[in-house]
Amino acid sequence: MLALARAKTPDGTFHQADLHDLPVESASFDLVVCALALTHQPALGPALSELARVSRPGGHIVLSDIHVLSLYLGGVVTVGGPDGGIRAMPASRFLAGDYIAAIHEAGLEIVTCREPRWGELPGGHGGPLAQQWCPEAAEAAYHDTPALIIWHLRRPQRERVVSEG
Repeated sequence: MLALARAKTPDGTFHQADLHDLPVESASFDLVVCALALTHQPALGPALSELARVSRPGGHIVLSDIHVLSLYLGGVVTVGGPDGGIRAMPASRFLAGDYIAAIHEAGLEIVTCREPRWGELPGGHGGPLAQQWCPEAAEAAYHDTPALIIWHLRRPQRERVVSEG
């Protein structure tokens, strides 16, 4: 993915880094985008805290990921292994409440949350096996099911002060 990004944006700067330890100064960005990555984390908190750290006060964070309901329909990403076999990538099943708790713990505010639903897909829903063996069932399962969850977050201008009392 980095090679494609560099080819399409030769003047851009790209880094391969751990989502929990980004190689940039705190408060570096007005906008941070994290797409299709949080599902592959064992917990939301550390990554959201790091995204909050690198965004400027008043800055925006946009998160998108596969919706937990689509994971249960088989939406787990697979990759080829060095032995030629296919492996499923780790996929945590985070509910909206899990995101909300981690977002607030990271000191971020929720601007909006969207859950776009599956529409009609060329070739049908559920991949080739579903289309071969049970296209009607795949269509019924995916019909009106959220495909993604997309969060628009904001880092507050001022840090919240929590008083003990």
